[in-house]
Amino acid sequence: MLHIAICEDQFESLKYIEDQISSQLSLHDHKYHIDLFQNSQSLLNTLDTPSTYDALFLDIEMPKLSGLELAQKIREFDQTIVIIFVSNREDKVYDTFEIAPFRFIRKSHFSKEIPKVISDLITYLEKGKSLKMTFKDRFSQKYYHLDIYNIQYIESMGKKCKIVFIQPPHTLLTFHYKISDFTHQLEAHSFVQPHRSFLVNVKSIFSIQKDHLLLDDQTIIPLSRSREKAVQTTFLDLTLGAFDD
Repeated sequence: MLHIAICEDQFESLKYIEDQISSQLSLHDHKYHIDLFQNSQSLLNTLDTPSTYDALFLDIEMPKLSGLELAQKIREFDQTIVIIFVSNREDKVYDTFEIAPFRFIRKSHFSKEIPKVISDLITYLEKGKSLKMTFKDRFSQKYYHLDIYNIQYIESMGKKCKIVFIQPPHTLLTFHYKISDFTHQLEAHSFVQPHRSFLVNVKSIFSIQKDHLLLDDQTIIPLSRSREKAVQTTFLDLTLGAFDD
């Protein structure tokens, strides 16, 4: 599913952009969810690290916090989210370059340009699909789209799970989600479960000790005796396999 946010202070323009994007995604038979914002700060306040959204459509000219200023703030904590500017201010194109936008769409040509933008967007995101995991928090009902290989480990904490990310260092988020659900999604992506309360990215393991794992950043993860052999086998298969021709 594709998760999109549109930020435009004029309601009629906001709905028009939504309708055009929805129409194009439907033509591609692509599932999607779109959130609408008329205030830049409101959108900024909803963004998490890593981001909830795959792509943002931002108007450049908005009161208080412009689309350019909003994008600059987003880039401070998210360098990868797709940003698409929508504006009649063609003179602002060069000002957007430091943001590294995916596209710049002219409002006056929106219906003509959006089909190609959506097609390119789907192709771009599909390339990284196998590295992404999408799920919905059971309490907030918010959707999250996470980079699988940036997850260092997941820890079960009662009815919640804590996810610790590799980059930026020590970043963590807490979700209302079962670790068993994460296990089903990550079992094919080099993750092991050394303990019933932990799910660990094998690439983050520095060494396997008698009763614990030592991660690259010196984090200690408990290792159950009943799971020791399975963890060792997976670890050796992946690490030794990296040196095969």
